[in-house]
Amino acid sequence: MTTALKIKLEHCEKKFGQQVLFKNLNYVFEQPQSYALLGPNGTGKSTLLGMLYGYTSASAGAIHWEVDGKKIDREEVYNFCSFASPYMELPEELTASEIWDFHFSLKSQIAPVSKAEGLEMCKLDTSAHKQLKNFSSGMKSRLKLALAVFSDSKALMLDEPCTNMDKEGIATYHELLDKYLNNRLLIIASNLPDEYERCAMRLDLKAGYHTTQKVNIIR
Repeated sequence: MTTALKIKLEHCEKKFGQQVLFKNLNYVFEQPQSYALLGPNGTGKSTLLGMLYGYTSASAGAIHWEVDGKKIDREEVYNFCSFASPYMELPEELTASEIWDFHFSLKSQIAPVSKAEGLEMCKLDTSAHKQLKNFSSGMKSRLKLALAVFSDSKALMLDEPCTNMDKEGIATYHELLDKYLNNRLLIIASNLPDEYERCAMRLDLKAGYHTTQKVNIIR
């Protein structure tokens, strides 16, 4: 049976100036497996996630995306993936409701979750008509998470997904993944075990090299 979505890294390197984050990275990410990108700050977790999403390119090597065995262009990757990051900017002058409508005018939404239900699940229903500039950092993180989770995608890519969240927000994060991850490819960049505990594969980036280990997750 053909894997729905597959991302192949071939001898990938990423550097900024003379600083090499990682090199000769060969790996395959496959749906519906779950992966954690680990490593100390500055080793390239967020950068690698951006490369997998097609947001940034490798300095050397190649990345190939395949859906049902058919290669897709980098420009089309966003059609198959959803992404959330604390560094992702949202329009501060729009309300949560307006951002939701705009986002899902560009991406399909998973059924049968409505906007009202989605905002309620991420504890933003009472703030739906507030401008984002009046949101706390934790509220913004929950909104970004909801937009990614409720997008109809084959892959869900999350960069430090619980940044600025309190205990209630972290509980919401786990609840959303428990209910709506389905059979998607999941890739999480994080150093916090509570964020990536469900990931069966761990890719550890350390000063230009990587090791991989498979672990059994019991929830």
